[in-house]
Amino acid sequence: QPATYVIKFIPFSFFILIPGAEILLPPFLVIFPNSVPSQFMSDQARAKKYEQIKERRINAARHLVQLLPNYLYSLEKDSQVGTEDIAKIQQLKSDFKKAQLLPTDLLQYKYLFKRFADFRYFNVKNLQKIAYFMSLEPVTGLNTINNLLSVFKLRIPIDTPGLNFLTKAILVRELNMYFGRIRKEDESLSFEHLDKYSEEQIDAICFRRGIDIDTQ
Repeated sequence: QPATYVIKFIPFSFFILIPGAEILLPPFLVIFPNSVPSQFMSDQARAKKYEQIKERRINAARHLVQLLPNYLYSLEKDSQVGTEDIAKIQQLKSDFKKAQLLPTDLLQYKYLFKRFADFRYFNVKNLQKIAYFMSLEPVTGLNTINNLLSVFKLRIPIDTPGLNFLTKAILVRELNMYFGRIRKEDESLSFEHLDKYSEEQIDAICFRRGIDIDTQ
């Protein structure tokens, strides 16, 4: 993502161009730990970062696997949900039990997801898990202050009463924008020949969509 690289490089270049500024780099990285452009990261640092993101995704997946059945069950019992939608929800629950279910098999249910799975309907913790599963390091509105507080081993939870409405609004906006970009990319990719992409590029495309790229 060239735009992301440029945004990261501009403030980071300050420490390269100005003599003596490097002494401010350690505290800067404490406050903004994700600000280092990938070009300045060693292979070891990249591998460590990847493992951290992957582990966080696995933990998020475990949470979301439990969330979805419970959410479908609550919809099934909701008196405001119509009979036809209930039938579709029951069919979706049945399909989830299939061993060979493919992501494309879920396209027939896009109406259900669009109507009943709007990000606004989820609490802030679940939104954070969705972001982690998509390999995002989400902006919550508390990132910077929590990075500062981490020096004192303190942290403000994103679901703190009185603040959760703000963190939720920020996460909803971020996820909507991210999935909007993914949809636009998918539209472009549908006209492309995938054989023109390298394996590394295809891995990156899959990784950004929550698709497991590890080979056994």
